[in-house]
Amino acid sequence: MCAVSTMDSEQRLIQVISAMRMEIRKLELENIGLRRTAGANLRKNATVPIMTPECRESVVMTVRRYSIFQPLVNHRNLQLGNSKSERWTGKQKR
Repeated sequence: MCAVSTMDSEQRLIQVISAMRMEIRKLELENIGLRRTAGANLRKNATVPIMTPECRESVVMTVRRYSIFQPLVNHRNLQLGNSKSERWTGKQKR
């Protein structure tokens, strides 16, 4: 009985893979067609509107970079020889 369900699942997997390959091929052909279109205005992000030259001059962008890095070791306490603080707790002593 287990062999029958394995065969069914393998056939279903083959069907899913085949459908995905057809979808990929369709998207590749669509992509080629879009790239060949004369005068197509392709941008990196199609959802961003095209800015006129007047707007480009007055736009100021602020970019903020946030780090999710959290040190594994509190180096200050280790250098001082504090053996109680061997791992980072998120709280620093002042």
